[in-house]
Amino acid sequence: EAAENTQDGMQPSVAPAASSAFKTKHSFTQTQLTPGQKEAAGVLQKERREEGSVKLGTYSAYFAAIGPTMLFILGIALTGIMVFQNCCALWIVYWTEDDKTKTFMYRWAKTFTSEPPTAPHEMLAVYGCFVLLFTTCNVMGHALEIIGGIGAARRTFAEAITGILARPFLWWDANPTGRVLNRFSEDVLVMDTVLTSTMGVIFGAILYFLGHSFVLALAQPISLLLLPP
Repeated sequence: EAAENTQDGMQPSVAPAASSAFKTKHSFTQTQLTPGQKEAAGVLQKERREEGSVKLGTYSAYFAAIGPTMLFILGIALTGIMVFQNCCALWIVYWTEDDKTKTFMYRWAKTFTSEPPTAPHEMLAVYGCFVLLFTTCNVMGHALEIIGGIGAARRTFAEAITGILARPFLWWDANPTGRVLNRFSEDVLVMDTVLTSTMGVIFGAILYFLGHSFVLALAQPISLLLLPP
């Protein structure tokens, strides 16, 4: 009877001990979840951002949104700014030179007329034409840059909103509405301001280098040897 009492008394203590040992063993043998698996198990996902320079694919997509026709016209206008700016400078050199036959503009004018202009009113009229063309290209270049940027922003926004509305409800649970609106407002603004200005700076720098190298070659051809390869 005492043995039976002892056996009956041990039953409640044996079961918790076995359960505790099983839990301890199970805790050591269970595989830990990776951070990615833990994040995937949750509904709300952490926002990710890429860091570094803008990729070439981003510029390609932006240029495609602007359109090849607009880019071609914009390139002509920006090229005209540099061309007619240099023409104004070269024409002033021709105007103020005593021996005009030694200047580049004299030889250039000989291709259009047998006798280049030498009278003050004629040279003033030609200079006025160059200034007018330079101003026209300048206004067109900046206007087309703005128009192209607005068109690219509209197309990019339309494509983005179409893709967002096609997302499943699970995606909206993982990405809050405020985050989506922030991407539409802030990221699109950065794209409109940074990409457009960067494109203008790069293209303008190339034209500036080519235009002034041409003028430098006319004035001192040997100085081109100082340019880096």
